[in-house]
Amino acid sequence: MAHGLGPARHRTRGKGRVNTFPVLHLDEPGASLHKCGRRLVVRKGGRALAQARAKDIERVAIIGNAALTSGTLGLLLRRGIDTVAERE
Repeated sequence: MAHGLGPARHRTRGKGRVNTFPVLHLDEPGASLHKCGRRLVVRKGGRALAQARAKDIERVAIIGNAALTSGTLGLLLRRGIDTVAERE
């Protein structure tokens, strides 16, 4: 998967309902994660590849040669979104 959203974990809430908290995987070489209002946008070469509402994301996983902007970092910190970076 080049980039995208996947389930991070499941938690049961009352009467057997399950909530899924997505993780945004950023592993496309040369891609970067940007803040656009309340949305997170994955861009590469000026083109938007994927986007999601920040409130729907619990974790961002940056893998390999990908980056995020300082504005995005501020948003992640303010919202308490876990961010993990790993080199390939």
